[in-house]
Amino acid sequence: MEVCEEDMGKRLKAGLTLYIVRGTVVGSNFASMILLAFVLPLHIYGSVVLTWSVILLLSAIGGLGAGAYILREMSARVEGNKSVSGISFSTAISLTVIWPLIIILLIMIGVAAGLPIFKEIFEDFSIANFNYKISDLALICLISWLINIISHLANMMRVQGKIITPMVLRDSGPQLMLLIGAVVTLAIWPNNVTVTKILAIYATMATSIVILTSCSIFLRSRAISVLFAHRGETSNKFNLSFWGVSVTGTAWNNADIIIGGFLFSPEAIGIYQIIKRVANLASMPQIVANWAIVVSLSRSHAARDSNRIQNSLRQGAKLSFVPLLVLSICCSVIIPIVLSYIKGPMIVGDWVVFSLLLLGSILNVGFGGNFVAATQCGMEAEAFRSRIWGLIVLFMIIYVLSFTRLGISSLSIANFTMAFISNTSLWWLLKQKLNVDTSFMCLLHRKKGFYD
Repeated sequence: MEVCEEDMGKRLKAGLTLYIVRGTVVGSNFASMILLAFVLPLHIYGSVVLTWSVILLLSAIGGLGAGAYILREMSARVEGNKSVSGISFSTAISLTVIWPLIIILLIMIGVAAGLPIFKEIFEDFSIANFNYKISDLALICLISWLINIISHLANMMRVQGKIITPMVLRDSGPQLMLLIGAVVTLAIWPNNVTVTKILAIYATMATSIVILTSCSIFLRSRAISVLFAHRGETSNKFNLSFWGVSVTGTAWNNADIIIGGFLFSPEAIGIYQIIKRVANLASMPQIVANWAIVVSLSRSHAARDSNRIQNSLRQGAKLSFVPLLVLSICCSVIIPIVLSYIKGPMIVGDWVVFSLLLLGSILNVGFGGNFVAATQCGMEAEAFRSRIWGLIVLFMIIYVLSFTRLGISSLSIANFTMAFISNTSLWWLLKQKLNVDTSFMCLLHRKKGFYD
C-alpha cells in the first residue's frame, strides 16, 4: 500500500511538473500571437498570421512528414529492439535537409512562375490584401525550410531524454521569434512596418538557431552512434503516409485561415485568429499529454506490447481530463477581455465563432490520443485518410456557406465539423485494428486485460 501511494505521488508530481513546464511553453506561444495583435495594426496582423499559416503548411509539404518516422525509428533503436536498427544518418539527412530544400524550391519556382498569370486573371490578386512579391516568396520558402530543420533537431534532443529544451525549441521558439521580429521591425521602422521586413528578421534568427543547435548536438561523438543505424543495418522503410499525415495535420490547423484569406478582409482574419488562439488554449492538455506519451507509444509499438500502448493512452487521458475542464472555463473568461482591447465589446457573432472553436478544441482533447497513436503504431495511412475526409468536409462547408452572410462564422462551423468527423472516424479505426481506446472513455476501463 505504501509503495502504491509512493508511486502515485511520484506520478502526480511528474504530471504537475510537466504541466508547469509545458504550460509555460504553450502559454508563451499563445502570448506571442496575442501580443502581435496588440503591437501591430490589425490589418498587418491579419496578413502576418495568414503568411504564418502559409509558412507552416509549406514546411509540412516540404518536410515529407519525416519527423514522425525518424522519431519512431530513433526511439526503437534507443529501446533496443533487435528487429529494428533505426534509420541511417545519411537517410536522415536526405529526409530532413536535402529533399525538403528541393521540394520547397520547386514550389517557390512554380508559384513565382504562376504569379503573373494569377495577377492577369484577377486584376488585384492578393491574399488578405497582401500582395506577394518574389522576394516575399523567397523568404517564406527559406523560413519554411528552417522551421522544418528546427523541428527535427528538437526531436533528436527529445529522444536523447531532454524535455524542456526541445519543447521550447519546437513549440514556442517559432512563434516567439515571430513576435521578436515584429518588435524589432517596429523599433527600426516605426512608421513603415511591413510583413517582408518581419520575415527578413525572422529568417536571420532562425538561421542562427539552426547553426547553434546543430553544433550542440553533433559535436557530441555519441549522438550519431546512439540515434542512427550503422552501415549494413536495416530499418523500416519510409512510408509516404507520414507525409500525408503531416501535411493534412498542418492543413487541419491552418486551412480555415488560408481559405478565409481569399474571402474576408485582413481585419476579419485577424479577429478570427485571435478568437481561435484563445479557444485553442483549451487544447493545451492534448499537447502536454501527447508530448508525455509519444516516446513510450513508439517504444511500446516496437516491443509489440498492446497493453503498454493502452496504458500510455490512459496516462495521457488522465493528464488531460481535469485541465481541459479548467482551461475551457478560463478561455470563456479571457476571450471578452482580449477582444475588448482590440475591437471593442463582443457581439453575438463573436460568441458563436468562439463557442464552435472551443467545442472543436474539446473534441480534439477528448480524442487526444488518436493521431499520435496512429503515427507511432503503424496506422499512419488511416490517420492520413481521416484527415483528408475532414479537410474535404471543411472545404465543402466553407464553399456552401460562402454564399451566405455568416462571415467568419462559416469558418468556425467548418472547423468544428472537420474536427468531429476526423476524430470519431480515426477513433473507430484504432479501436477496430489495434483494439485500443484513444478517447476519454478509456478511463472507464481500469481492469487489466480489458483490451486483450
